[in-house]
This record gives sequence, C-alpha cells and structure tokens, in this order.
Amino acid sequence: MEIRLYMLCYRGEALVASHLEPEAFGHYMATGTKKLTRGSLMFFELDRKRLTGDYFRLHDLESRCVPHPDGSPKRSKYVSIYRVLEHVPVDAILRLHLVTLDGRVLSLDPRKPEDRAAANEYLYQELSPVTPLIASTLDPTRFCAFMTNPEVPLYLPRLFFADLSLDRETGGRLAGYLPYEDPAHIESCLEEMRAKPEKPTKTISRSPSINAFFRTVNRGFYVGDKTALAFFPFPERRALETDHARWWRSAQMG
Repeated sequence: MEIRLYMLCYRGEALVASHLEPEAFGHYMATGTKKLTRGSLMFFELDRKRLTGDYFRLHDLESRCVPHPDGSPKRSKYVSIYRVLEHVPVDAILRLHLVTLDGRVLSLDPRKPEDRAAANEYLYQELSPVTPLIASTLDPTRFCAFMTNPEVPLYLPRLFFADLSLDRETGGRLAGYLPYEDPAHIESCLEEMRAKPEKPTKTISRSPSINAFFRTVNRGFYVGDKTALAFFPFPERRALETDHARWWRSAQMG
C-alpha cells in the first residue's frame, strides 16, 4: 500500500503517515479516533520526495507503517509531534485539507499570492505553530515576512495563518453575521493600532474561540516564511453554497 504523509497543522503540529487517501484520512481523524478534541481539523498533504533533511525519521517508514494483520490499511502512524512545520519546506506542501466536525473534507490547491488592492487593516488567525488572533496593517505577504524575520525579537521560523473577514455594516460596525466572540474588543484593538501606525501588529487574543471558524475566513490560508509563501484561496460564498454545499453546511456548525 502507498504511504502518504500528512501534517496536522491546527492547534498543534504532527507529521503522520497513513495508507488512507486525504478524504478518508480526514474523515477518520475527525470521527474515527478519540484522540481529537472538539474543533476544526486542518492538515497538509506533503510530497515525501521533497522532505530531504534528516530531521524526520523516514528511512525506515515502510517497516513501521504497515497494514494490519487482516490486510486493512494503517490509518495513522505518527512520525513527529514537535517542531514539524519549520522543517517542512513550503514547496513540499501539495494541498491543504479542511475537515468539519462530522468528517467532510474540502481540499484547496496552492497558488502564488495575488496582488490585490491594499486594505488599511487586516485580521489574521495564526494557526501553527502558535494560535493568537492578530490585527495588522500588513498585507499577508508582508505580515508573513515580518513574523518570520529573525531580526524581530519575537519571530517564528515558519507560519501558517488565515486571513479573516472584517466585513462592515452600513454604519461601520463589524458585520453581525461574523461569529466573533468579542467584536467590541476587536474594534478597540483596531482603533489602538490606528493610533500607533509605527506598530504593524496588535494581539487581540492569545487563545481565541474557534466556534464556526470557517465562516470567518476571507481570502484564504497562507503558509510560509520570509523567503517563500504559499496561498490557498478559500472559495467564495456562492461557490461554497453550490459546489461545496454539504461541506459548507457542516462547516457552519462549528
């Protein structure tokens, strides 16, 4: 059986080998194991040939990830649970898979980040290896470069994050349909950031709520560092409702 490599990348990191294809693996991790705490699941599908370093023990993987005695596939074999993302090159990431609580999978292909009209402010949910909710004046490319710059006192070797919606009502307040836990606090942090233009980021929450997280995603997901960045565009609302209706209904539950 073919061995596939997946990287769990939300509220914890892990490199996992499996005989399951991505959709079956996502369904199993969301519904078929007691190890997962309640919440959204995300994982990257990796190109094993591009994992050329010696950080991960892969040379004997075929002898460790073997089918069960009855011939059924090995669903998960953990390879690493520590500092995984920083040792996975951006070009080794094939796809991002988003899994709902009931195991439905939406797969996103990467592409280069698009240049768009610059916004004055952004809202980012960092996903791995740390998970704060951050307001910033930096667009996604510049934000990732800033957060992974070794010259910055608090930096990360690599970062996975999502660009979240800051849609507004006619009166200027955050849109009521956005399920943010404390919109007034978000507004307060944005105002504080505007008052200090020399500071490009502001931490809103170190442990934000993840309820209905997928409903808040704006452009999509990003993973990279100061030298490389991959962008996984999130489908627009109409496409979610028509092309991915079952996944979207499940995603709105939590």
